[in-house]
Amino acid sequence: MERKRAPGGGRKPKGSYEGKSSAFSTRITPELRVLLDEEAERTGQSLSQIVERRLRESFDQPKRMQKALGPTHVRALAYMLARVIASLESATGKQWNRDAFTFLAAQNALRTAMDEFAPKGDPVTPDVLVQRAQKIEENAPPDNKAMGSYMTQPQALGIIHALTFRDMMVRSVHPTHDIYDREEKFSDEDESLLPFIVRNLRPEDAK
Repeated sequence: MERKRAPGGGRKPKGSYEGKSSAFSTRITPELRVLLDEEAERTGQSLSQIVERRLRESFDQPKRMQKALGPTHVRALAYMLARVIASLESATGKQWNRDAFTFLAAQNALRTAMDEFAPKGDPVTPDVLVQRAQKIEENAPPDNKAMGSYMTQPQALGIIHALTFRDMMVRSVHPTHDIYDREEKFSDEDESLLPFIVRNLRPEDAK
């Protein structure tokens, strides 16, 4: 008489997969299986845990990218600029942040690439900036009142935000440099890209 498996029988899920009962099987290439086995051995996780984590990351990655890099149109700008600079560096054989010639070429390349998508019409100061400037002029000391109108100018506003970001990068350099020892990843717990940026653009600061 054929023996039937009792309901709920069989190997029980372990670790972070305890309590899950939905099974999934598929065929993969031998090369991919080797990579999965190697990661399982390196991390101490089961093959099932590795596969589910990577599948889940494929669905979560767009959300993490948006949280880290902003909405779609901002990410599109980042991708466009990355492609332009990668092509430029391929032509010069130099990195833009390590070679003065490539740096100047990159500045012009980025401006030209962005000009393709420039909105039509004359620039108009957004209401939110006008209101903010008025509050600054009302509450700031006499020697700082000009800061309000300064922030309503697009060139000045761009400089302010760039300098603010630069100061954030400077402050991100921890005295012990422990911040550079962890693997960079997009997650809710570690959504700051500052260590990644400083480590890759100014590696001498990460030593």
